[in-house]
Amino acid sequence: MQLSMGDPETAKTPFMRALPTAWHGGDVSGPDLRFGEFGAALRFGVPDGEGRVTFEKLDSVRISRGEHEPYDSDWDSQEVYPWVYVVENSPWLLERYGYEAKFYRTSYEFNGDVEEMLRDFDHYVFMFEDNFAEAIAAGIWFQVSEHELGDTEGFDDHPLKDLTEDCTRERLESSGITYQVRVNPRPMTELESDSRYCSQPLIHIATELEGRCRVDWRLSLRTRRGVQKSILRSNLGRVEKVFDGIAGFPEIRQTLEHWLAEVRRRRHEMGKD
Repeated sequence: MQLSMGDPETAKTPFMRALPTAWHGGDVSGPDLRFGEFGAALRFGVPDGEGRVTFEKLDSVRISRGEHEPYDSDWDSQEVYPWVYVVENSPWLLERYGYEAKFYRTSYEFNGDVEEMLRDFDHYVFMFEDNFAEAIAAGIWFQVSEHELGDTEGFDDHPLKDLTEDCTRERLESSGITYQVRVNPRPMTELESDSRYCSQPLIHIATELEGRCRVDWRLSLRTRRGVQKSILRSNLGRVEKVFDGIAGFPEIRQTLEHWLAEVRRRRHEMGKD
């Protein structure tokens, strides 16, 4: 398999590529590592407020002393100093992948898809005044508030949350099972821009069974290194389909309704129908 950051035996020199944000290095202070609804979060200060970085599928996080970049970067001294980077050819990411593959290959994240660490994860570096933080994750998300951010507040519109029932565009039925097609109401231009940082929900499918409603399928938009993909994941988080560009309900309907037929068959075998 071809690895995006180089084969482990012939890995190139690590290199930091700046990730554009709304702030530059002189605007941020911190970090403060806290734990809340989305696991570990980095809190940082910005002019007239406080910011927070949360992570998509966080694997590891560490904070080190030092005001110098841990790897060479693409920063030009004539440009505004950035504070967030993605590490290309990361030895730490390869180390973490090797550990997970060795001990948890068949049980990784309930679906055994340990290759997602090479396919979807990045090594992030956040530079502060006297120290820097690093994280391995599938994405990052920034939030800013005029007041101090708690550990659980401000997540209602987080892109990694399920789309709510009021986003339902259609209620359809297949194999005798009713399901909701929930569509993100945000403008597509915003979703495309934000997908540079973490997965943005396009469509969530929620099934209605036994008096409950649960999101079982998620179609998300993610842009990494300028490449835009729509990714369909099942309820265990496994990647089932990947589409170039922006996909919609017609592209996922056959996969979804095949799954619903299987659900109906299993329920019948268990005497639930």
